[in-house]
Amino acid sequence: MKGMIKDSFALELSKFAKWNYTTVIRPHYKISDSFVNKVESLISLKGIKALFYIFESDPHPYDGYSFLNNRHVHIMMQWDSRYGIISRDKIYKTMRVSERAVRDVQAIKNKESLSYYLIKSIRQEKTIYNLMTND
Repeated sequence: MKGMIKDSFALELSKFAKWNYTTVIRPHYKISDSFVNKVESLISLKGIKALFYIFESDPHPYDGYSFLNNRHVHIMMQWDSRYGIISRDKIYKTMRVSERAVRDVQAIKNKESLSYYLIKSIRQEKTIYNLMTND
C-alpha cells in the first residue's frame, strides 16, 4: 500500500466504528496463518460490534519465549459496555490461548493515531489483516 492510499485507509479505518479498546496477542510459540481462526473467534463475543486485526512480524525475538521471525497480532475493537467489561479473561478463553498470550486490554485514547500505528506493517509481504462487524 503506497503512502497516500495507506493514509486514507488509516483515516477511514479510524472512522469505521466507535473503536474503544485495543490489545495485543503475543503467544509464546510461533504462530501460523491458521491462527487467524482463533482471532476471528472474538467476533462471537456478544459485546464486540466491530473488530480489526493485523498480524505483525517480529524482527527479532521479543523475549525468552519468542522465536525469530515470529508474529504478534494487534487488535482494535468496538465493545458494547452493555455486555459488561471486555477483559483479558474473555479474550483468552474465547480464543483458546494462554492467558499470558493476551496483553492488557486498554481503552483507546486516539483512534486516528492507533489506526495509523496498526497499519504500519501493511506493506509487508503476506500481511494478514481483516475488518469484521457483528450486527
